[in-house]
Order: sequence, then C-alpha cells, then structure tokens
Amino acid sequence: MLKYNWLKKILEDLKPIFTEVFIGSLFINLLAIAVPIFVLQVYDRVISHSGISTLQGLMLGMLGVIFFDFILRQTRSKLMQRVAVNLDVKVNELLFTKITSLPLQKIESTSGSYWHLLFQDITSLRNALSGHSAILACDLPFALIFIFFIFIIASPIAWILVLIFFIFSIIAWKASESVTEASRSEKKNIVTKESLLSEIISARSTIKSLNFTKKTKHDFDIKQEASILGSMTRGNRTDFFMNLGHSLTITTTVILTTAGAISIINKELTIGALIATNMLAGRLLGPLNQLIGTWRILTNLKESLARLDQLFNIKNESYNSSINLQNIAGEIKLENASFKYHQKSKPALDRINLYISSNSINTIIGPNSSGKTTLLKTILGLYHPFEGRVILDGADIKQIGRKDLANLIGYVPQETFLFDSTIKENILWSNTNIPDDQVIKICESINLHKTIIDMPDGYGTIVGEQGQNLSSGVRKKVAIARSLVGNPKIIIMDEPTNNLDQESERILTRLISDLSKYKSIIIVSHSQSIIDISNNLILMNNSKIIKSGMKEEVIKAIQNL
Repeated sequence: MLKYNWLKKILEDLKPIFTEVFIGSLFINLLAIAVPIFVLQVYDRVISHSGISTLQGLMLGMLGVIFFDFILRQTRSKLMQRVAVNLDVKVNELLFTKITSLPLQKIESTSGSYWHLLFQDITSLRNALSGHSAILACDLPFALIFIFFIFIIASPIAWILVLIFFIFSIIAWKASESVTEASRSEKKNIVTKESLLSEIISARSTIKSLNFTKKTKHDFDIKQEASILGSMTRGNRTDFFMNLGHSLTITTTVILTTAGAISIINKELTIGALIATNMLAGRLLGPLNQLIGTWRILTNLKESLARLDQLFNIKNESYNSSINLQNIAGEIKLENASFKYHQKSKPALDRINLYISSNSINTIIGPNSSGKTTLLKTILGLYHPFEGRVILDGADIKQIGRKDLANLIGYVPQETFLFDSTIKENILWSNTNIPDDQVIKICESINLHKTIIDMPDGYGTIVGEQGQNLSSGVRKKVAIARSLVGNPKIIIMDEPTNNLDQESERILTRLISDLSKYKSIIIVSHSQSIIDISNNLILMNNSKIIKSGMKEEVIKAIQNL
C-alpha cells in the first residue's frame, strides 16, 4: 500500500505555491551575496582609492537590494501563510471525515487522548510544512552558492570552510539521532499524562464524591514528573548541540580570520575578501545551526505523519447503500452472528440466531454483561459480526450505508449524551428540515413538551455540557424524542425507562404500544410494563440467546435457569 496518499493529493494542490516559495528563496539567497560584495568593494576599492562616487553608487545599489529583499521576504511569508491555512483546512476536514467514517469498534477501542493527539498532529504538520523549518528546507540547497562564491573571492581559505561545513553536517546528523530519541520519549510521557488527565476530568464527580483526590493526585504527580524529566532530557540534548554549533561558528571565524591574515600577509588575499568570506561563512553555517534546533519539529512531523497515515489507511464503513431501500417492512434476522471486541477475547455474541418480525415489540432481558447492548449495536450495524450476518428485509446489513441506517433506525442509547446546544437542536440535530409542529407533537407524545415550555427559553434552552443543565429524566426524554424524529421504520431502545418517573414510564409504554402498529421495536428493558406489552421476549445469558418467544415461555425458561 502506498504511504501518504492523502498528503500527496494535498501537496499536489499546493505545488504551485511551493514553487513560488522556492523561486523566492533562490532570489533571496542570491541577494544575500550583495552585502559581502558591497563590503568587499568598500574595503578593496573605495577606501584604497578614496572613491566617494563609487561608494555613493554602491550605497544606492544596496538600498535597492534591501528593498527587494524585504518585498521577497514578505511575499514568501504570505505564501507560507496560505500554505498553513490550506493545510489546516484540508487536513482537519479529512481527519474529521475519517473519524466519523470509522467503524464504531475502532473508535471505542482507542483512548480519547489518541484522537486529541491526531488533531495536535495537524498542528505539527502545519508548523513543519509552513513554518521556519519549511523556509530552512528551501534555504539549505543554496548553501552551495555561498561555497562557490567563496572559492571565487577567497580560494586560499575556501577549503577550510568546506571542512568546517563537513564537520557541521556530522554534528547536525548526530543531533538528529540524539534529539529524535529524546523527543519520542518526551512525547510518550506527555500522551500518558494527558490520557490520565482526561480520565480525571471525565470522572470528576466520582473522584469528588468518593474522595479519590489524594490517589489521583499521586498518579498525576508521577506522570507529571516523567513528563518533566523527558522534557528536560530533550532540552538538554538540544541545548548541547546548539551550543556546540554556536561554539563551532565562533571557532570558524577565528580560524578563517587567522588563515586569512596569513594569506593577506602573503599577498594572496585582500582584507575585503576576508571580511566578505567571514560574512558568507555566517550565512552558510546559519541554516545548519538552525537545523540542529529544528530536529524536534522534524521528529514530531515524522511521528505525526506515521499516526495520520495509519489512520487514513483504515477502511471506512459504507456511507451510501448499494441496494434499493424503498418500502422497508422492518423484518430483521440474525443468522449465526458472532462478534468479538478483540481478536483474542471471547465472543461478546456467540452464534446468535434471532428473528424480529415487522410491526412488533421485542424486549431483550438478561443479566449484566450478557450481550444485550452488543446485540443492539450489531442490529444497528455499528458492530459487524466476524461470523454470520444481520439481514434487514432480505438484504445483508453490510449493503446498507450508515446514512440510510440512521434514517431507517431510531436509537435511544443506555447512556444519554446531549451536545452543548439547545433542546431543539439536540432533538433535530441532522434533521433540521423537520417542521416545529412535528417536533412539538413528538414531545407531547412522551410528556416532554410541557416541561420544555415551562423553561424560560423553552426549546431554545441550552442543555450544557453533556446535558448537565437538565435532569436525568428530561435528558432521557430528549434522547427518546430524537429517536422518533424522521419517522424511522425501526426503533431500538436501550433501557429507555431508566430515570423516568411512573407517569412518564406509563406514557412511554402506551406510545411504544401505539408505534408497534407500524414500526418494529426492539427494547432492552426489565420494566414490567414494557414486558407486558411485548410480542416477543428474548432472554440472553453468557453472550447467547437462551430463549426467544412468547412471554410465558421465556419466563418459564428463566425459572429453570
């Protein structure tokens, strides 16, 4: 598989801008020779011949050079800003689309800090390809121009500079190995610390209520200490090589000046040529000095590209369907369906055979960890069986894209999640074309409308982060209302009566009974009122279906367990 195909397409679009940047860098580096030439002429011609008119001409010429150098640098900076914006927009869009297109199993099996890290990787990518490191990459090839010019004006001492350049290159290479290793260790410690911090923030209520503060503080201090030590190690190595490079630069000036002085005494070199050579040496070694300090950015870029490339090479789940979905009846079959969360783990669903008829109420019961929620997510198409299949109206569910499945199936998860937005937006979300009267009708059917209009902002009430401004019962009702929007043919509910009072549960039970006349309903629930109205009761235990059928038969099977 070819690597970085996603990036190649973006860089191909940015190629004209990079070409302009490279051409601009060429002229900037050519103009950089103008200052040493000016110094050379002043010392060797103007001073020795008292050429005031020549000095005036040189001054005017240098003013023009300085002006054009400023214009070129400003233009290059603006071009790099365009690169940064393009990279930010395009890669963020690619990453967001990719994450939302991944199979749920992949998303759930990866820590939240990893996904945050991927978006930080975009920052690393942008900084490396549009910041100082990118400009440095453009300037480095033109070092040969300075070496060539030094050979023209100061050939007796030019070989010294070639040797110094070679030594500098070795130091830069050694710095890359040392700093890269330290940067990787530092990054690993930072990720570990951020992962723990994310857990602490998510579990803040539990930590506070059970007084786990001391333990979490201890764990955080350990991670923080490792992070600081890693940062210090990386910083020390970077500082060592940068200071070494600085010392070598000074040493180069001393050696060149000493050798140049001898050449001047021997009439092999002029004072102007020596001063110009020292100026060009600084210009030549400057990028190599910068390179030593840039290895961390380049190391982060390499690791970021590897992570992003690994993600972009994961196969997406289908978004669009490959079959015609008109006149769906809502009949569901599972044929020997088995599912594992991990390759080596035991099956979370073990050879499940199940038939759900259209226009019926099917209630799944069973002890904790028996596979009930996993079964629902498999029917939803969020999990794909490694054996067997799920069939919807005669078609394998794999042929139905996520977009159509979301329209066909309304879902109330066990854990209610609401976005930090208004109640109306949380109910509609992607179904923004639904009229207000339909939203009100749905809310009235579950005894939610009166609660909402009693709030100061009504349907415009902000629910807060994860719905914290609403009670748990209201959050559950909002989730139920959301599942009914768009009139889906199949409704799946996971413990929908949790957090509901008796009156609300009675209203929901009556609504489910009415909906079952033209919808297929699958519910995980141990509520007696839900069980009483069920056409089909499904008993699960140890990842298997023990019994499925009429209520009386299944209850008898429970008594025999």
